[in-house]
Amino acid sequence: MKYVILPVLLGFAFWAKAQTNVSGGIFTNTTWTLANSPYIVTGNIVIFPGKTLTIEPGVDVQFVSDSTGITTNMIYLEVRGTLVANGTSSAKIRFRSTTNASRNDWYGLNVKSSQGGTFQVSNIDLKNSMYGLMADSNLGNSTFVFDNCVFERNVYAVQMNAQLVYNNCKFIDNSIGQAVQYVSGSMTATNCEFLNNFCGFTMVNGPINLTNCLFEGNENGFIASNGSLSNCTFRNNIHGIGQGGSVNMSNCTFENNGIGAQSLSFSTISNCVFLENGKALEIGDNCSLTGNDISNNQSGVTVVASSMQTLSFQGNTVCGNLVYNLENQTDKNFQVNDICFCTTDSTEIENKIFDGYDDITKGLVNYSIYDDSCDQVLVSVIKVDLGGSTASLTEATFPILVFDMESKQLMLTNVSGELSLSVYNTMGQRVKQIAVNESNQVITLDLPAGMFLATFDGQPSSESYKFLIP
Repeated sequence: MKYVILPVLLGFAFWAKAQTNVSGGIFTNTTWTLANSPYIVTGNIVIFPGKTLTIEPGVDVQFVSDSTGITTNMIYLEVRGTLVANGTSSAKIRFRSTTNASRNDWYGLNVKSSQGGTFQVSNIDLKNSMYGLMADSNLGNSTFVFDNCVFERNVYAVQMNAQLVYNNCKFIDNSIGQAVQYVSGSMTATNCEFLNNFCGFTMVNGPINLTNCLFEGNENGFIASNGSLSNCTFRNNIHGIGQGGSVNMSNCTFENNGIGAQSLSFSTISNCVFLENGKALEIGDNCSLTGNDISNNQSGVTVVASSMQTLSFQGNTVCGNLVYNLENQTDKNFQVNDICFCTTDSTEIENKIFDGYDDITKGLVNYSIYDDSCDQVLVSVIKVDLGGSTASLTEATFPILVFDMESKQLMLTNVSGELSLSVYNTMGQRVKQIAVNESNQVITLDLPAGMFLATFDGQPSSESYKFLIP
């Protein structure tokens, strides 16, 4: 019998030795070792000024869970001295509750920077806390680098006014990943993932700089922050970018979001793809769109700017969006001659543009019709005189037809030599044939309402120009 019981007792003794209960003050330099892990924090811990708590790689720190939801009951680790917790990729340091039950099982790592508290952390997992990693005063001139960290299922994962740098980090299932920087600070994130949070981060005080980051399954990817994004992906979020901001964004993908990017202003969006979102892109003043593909969304581009002179569109394709390719939600008139709508059918284009023709409280939108390759302008449709050039913003060396819906006139530019222009109805009957021999000729069309096709005789039918007389 002794030989049966003894291994059980020895095993129990080994397990008991490996678990270390801790609480109270740290008054001398202290190391929490892997051999004595896990450390069960049964009461509040304070690292006093001038003292350092070092936690070895692989250590598991568990805070006794509180189920009341009252913050004064939650256990914390307070740093008035120095916390050093540098794990490795194969031996991360974990901070979590004993039950892993909710987002507010324990208070968090509270850095009393007002008393000189500071920290170094890398390769840590921090979860189940109310306030995550936080500092109580402005550290705007200090830079903290987080490598390979995971912040999971916290109410607030990181809260501090400082220059924060994240490399290969993950924010998972938090209420807020990085919380508001009220005073100062910035955020740089490279190869990071923001997954299933209510908000990945919000209201960064200084600039953001995001590279190769993934935002997926969030209520909000991020909210109201300014800076730059490159090669980032926003997928399956309710709002990819919510509540506006000023961003320089390039080579990013927005896919299957409720709203891709909302209320952007003073922003540059270039070479991005917006695919299968509800509303793809909403822009305000001082926005520039260059080389973007905005296709197969419910709604493509929504304009909410107050000054149309500050908008720039160059080389964009806005095609196949289910309800509208373009929405003018203002009472201003403007033109989008450098957007290709991927069809030569002006009725189809017109049906996918929401403007004053649909709601008299809105302004009108002039646009151009491109060929199938989106390289050449076939017709520019002018609903309202904007007092400037109505031709495409791109240079053209071939004849261009501009149709003015109000006056029912065709205006020709870039015509050289002798040409003959024929106009056909939808039955294929030629209803007009006009000799053209000078540039900028204006032709009045005495025709009934309907769809018509115009072509210069001798051109292939694929280069015919469609226009609608309302």
